Amino acid sequence: MADEITFVQISDTHLLADDGEVMSVRPVVQLARVLARIAALPTPPRFVLHTGDLIHDSGVAGYAHLRRALAPLGLPLVATLGNHDDRAAFRQGFLKELDSDDRRYYGVHAFDGLRIIALDSLVPGAIGGEVGREQLAWLADTLAEPAPRGTIVALHHPVALAGFSYLADGLLRDASDLAAVLAPHPIIGVLAGHCHAPSATSFAGTTVVTAPAVACQFAPDTLDAVISPASGFNLCALRDGALLVTSVMV
Repeated sequence: MADEITFVQISDTHLLADDGEVMSVRPVVQLARVLARIAALPTPPRFVLHTGDLIHDSGVAGYAHLRRALAPLGLPLVATLGNHDDRAAFRQGFLKELDSDDRRYYGVHAFDGLRIIALDSLVPGAIGGEVGREQLAWLADTLAEPAPRGTIVALHHPVALAGFSYLADGLLRDASDLAAVLAPHPIIGVLAGHCHAPSATSFAGTTVVTAPAVACQFAPDTLDAVISPASGFNLCALRDGALLVTSVMV
């Protein structure tokens, strides 16, 4: 049996540059609790995957703050961008790029033969997301070359949800186009965020799994967003070619 690869998925940290309050919680406190739990895991993760809404509309300073907060873990980070993110500020504050711009942020990351394809579904000014033709074409070209231990696709916006009627217009707009690109290939799984709750959905011959949010949780069976101050993350493992996911509440 090939060595198991363990990693964690965090999402929706919504960190503020001034450590203030949003959605009735202080994201900096919630993040500290989650990071402490991750640091105490008996099997150290190989990497951290963040599926978007890294900060809450707090610009370059917010991303620099998040970078400092995550540094003590000492783990590689793969990030996707969500509707509360800003590409140029992310590039400058988190990636430390000198020439920041609004180019979509997507790419391939490899860990011991496992390929993570991070997509950018951010549509500035909108709650819902979209991958777009150019990125889908790139994805199709990328998937044409198989990865030694398979492929996981990551993005912020889910493709469908049970409940969450108040998020009906906040999902991935071009989910059917994404499905058409993914379906011909053996995708291990798709990991997303945005809904502030764990969920699983069959999609394009694979499964889309969302993570509980770091900042707070949303109730799925209400007309409007009802917020719970709980935090969480997904503990993930690749074992014998299969993706195993357990949501850990903190």
